[in-house]
Amino acid sequence: MEEYEYLQNLNENELIQIINEMLDFEEVTKALMILVEQNMEKTIELGYAIIAENKGDDYLQATTWDITFQEDSKRMMEALEKRKDDIGKVLLNDII
Repeated sequence: MEEYEYLQNLNENELIQIINEMLDFEEVTKALMILVEQNMEKTIELGYAIIAENKGDDYLQATTWDITFQEDSKRMMEALEKRKDDIGKVLLNDII
């Protein structure tokens, strides 16, 4: 992910904007991985929305699950319960 090295220099608000825009799922994944080091609570909030609202692709959701579940398993389980869409195979494997 060398092409996303510029993300290391962005502030928290810029990372959040990239995550919310969901234009490039690989960029969003890298932004989440950086944001988790800066603001875990915000990362969990955004991760909750990604899982509950079926945002991004299955790989982004699985990575989001990996990043957030260990920090707040209860909240992430609530995201699954709120979800209306089926769970993709990649995410399901991570959950199991």
